[in-house]
Amino acid sequence: MVDARDQADERSTAAVADERFGLFMDLSPAICFLADADDRIVWLNRTFLSWLGRASADVIGKHPDEVHGPGAAAQFAPSTQRVLRTGRPLSMEQTVRLADGRAVHLVGHKFPVPQPDGSVLVGGTFVDVTARVAAERAWTEAEERFRTFMRLLPAMAYTKDSRLRYTWANPAFLRTVGRDLPEIIGHRAAELWPGGKGPEAEPGGESPGQEPGGKGPGKGPGQESGEESPEDEEALVLADGRPRSFRTRIALADGTLGHVFGYHFPLPGEGDDALGGVFVDLTGEMAVRDRMAEHETRLSALFERSPTAVAFIGLDGSFTEVNPAFAAVLGMSPAGLQTLSLGDVTPAGRLDPHSPPLSEMRTGRRSRHRLDTRLIHPSDGAGTPVSLLLTLIRDGDGRPQEIIATVNPRPAPRPGDADRWSDDEITLLTLVAAGASDSRIARELSMGESTVRLRLGALKRRLDAENRAHLIARAYQTGVLRPGGPEG
Repeated sequence: MVDARDQADERSTAAVADERFGLFMDLSPAICFLADADDRIVWLNRTFLSWLGRASADVIGKHPDEVHGPGAAAQFAPSTQRVLRTGRPLSMEQTVRLADGRAVHLVGHKFPVPQPDGSVLVGGTFVDVTARVAAERAWTEAEERFRTFMRLLPAMAYTKDSRLRYTWANPAFLRTVGRDLPEIIGHRAAELWPGGKGPEAEPGGESPGQEPGGKGPGKGPGQESGEESPEDEEALVLADGRPRSFRTRIALADGTLGHVFGYHFPLPGEGDDALGGVFVDLTGEMAVRDRMAEHETRLSALFERSPTAVAFIGLDGSFTEVNPAFAAVLGMSPAGLQTLSLGDVTPAGRLDPHSPPLSEMRTGRRSRHRLDTRLIHPSDGAGTPVSLLLTLIRDGDGRPQEIIATVNPRPAPRPGDADRWSDDEITLLTLVAAGASDSRIARELSMGESTVRLRLGALKRRLDAENRAHLIARAYQTGVLRPGGPEG
């Protein structure tokens, strides 16, 4: 009786253990199975069934090619046979191509499982690491892209550790300073370029987005950029954890000094890298800027000292810049003229903002306009006859930008010039002075009225007159007509 009870207890304990083991295997997130020597599944856990998306009857006793698709048996057989041959567990990674075409990456073990009848099954427990493998591949590809990017980047870049020693530099940096990577790794800039001739020789200390030469963050009131040493600048970046811009002159590979501008920035995280730097070579741009500044200085001197009267005019006709020669024509100062417009110093309606010449220039339909007119002093109305040339300046896209006005004094006819006037012109002026109409003048000179009007227009332009009364006044002023002459 005792033996029977003991046996019953043992069977009960074994049943409980089997139940617990079965529950453990079904709840395990790992894929678990038992297979025979031909890789036919004889048992598998619930996770494996869920992973396959099959019912147990569709898997148990089936050939691998039936479960996973053609070629699966050839893929599984080598590892299974090795376990059976050696009798030892095998750690492995395996890529399984499922029936739906998906490639699944598994990591786990195969191991021998002896049976009571003396046969040996092969057990397997695997974890699906497809997502991890994809992430690792993406990370590797990203690293490769980054390495390619930094290798081809024309800007200079480097990293330093917390002691400000170089840990890496890209090819552009190495080419610029004429060094190889092993030469700089583990060294500070002061060791590589004694005397302050290396990178960051003249720190700028500007905050990000500020133009080179400004004041940087962390400075006291009135403290100019460039007062800290290069490594002080980098130490500030490490201390406050914020990027700082810098400008500097560095020793180039050819021994000359180049201009660069860029940023220092912290590199938080594990590893040796604590500080990064990236900057661009502005040597060419600085040289161009210097040349442009020289040209601008020369042009400014030429503008100020030129005997030719020149003014820059906005598209609305307002003066924006006037040289002394232009102002002298009106007896004014350049500053005084900058409060006026071209319409204020020319006869009414000739060059106001809505006049045809300025309207056409403002829309880009006309590039040049020349006319004989008078520049009128606003205070007393006195006028100086001039030949005025307006030239439109366009921007890089061809849009109207501003107008240049140049003037040349137009000398008025002198007394005695009458002998250079034709008899018909003198007669026409005499008739106008006598108050004759166009029809009477046409009869007297045997010409059509339209011809009379054309000749009157030519005479007005010649004498810089606005109307008939002004024409006769100008004729007397210049001596073309004389008091007591035939017209009187």
